[in-house]
Amino acid sequence: MITQKRFKTALAIASLLMTSAAIPVLAAPGDVIGTGDLSPNRSSAQLTIAALCDAAVNVGDTKTGTLTVHLFQPSGRLLNIGIGTAPLTCDGIEANVIVDVNAIPGLKFKPGPATVVLKMSEQTADSNAAITKSSTTESGGRVTLRP
Repeated sequence: MITQKRFKTALAIASLLMTSAAIPVLAAPGDVIGTGDLSPNRSSAQLTIAALCDAAVNVGDTKTGTLTVHLFQPSGRLLNIGIGTAPLTCDGIEANVIVDVNAIPGLKFKPGPATVVLKMSEQTADSNAAITKSSTTESGGRVTLRP
């Protein structure tokens, strides 16, 4: 019983840190635009993220990016969790990226507020395909899921 109470407390603290402390400290890879659209069976949500991936600086280099989205939504004693990824075009132009976030099997999202954690990974490769630079930035926020 005590272990369960400690787990709930730790989970609540982690959720609080993800929604408040992480946002001003870390660089923002993007912003959630509008609301999230739930699938009819509520096992996934589609989010639109405004993301910017800078172009490679040196001639001959190529740069690739990946946006990973984690979605957390409390529901009674459960915590619904979803994960989705999408490739980014690294050309220095902000783009709206649509990401399908799939719930972990056995979990379902519900209409209402949820916490989003965005992670953008970038890799730069030279003309020999050797990775010369990689970076990761994260941010978080809230989104409203709708049917």
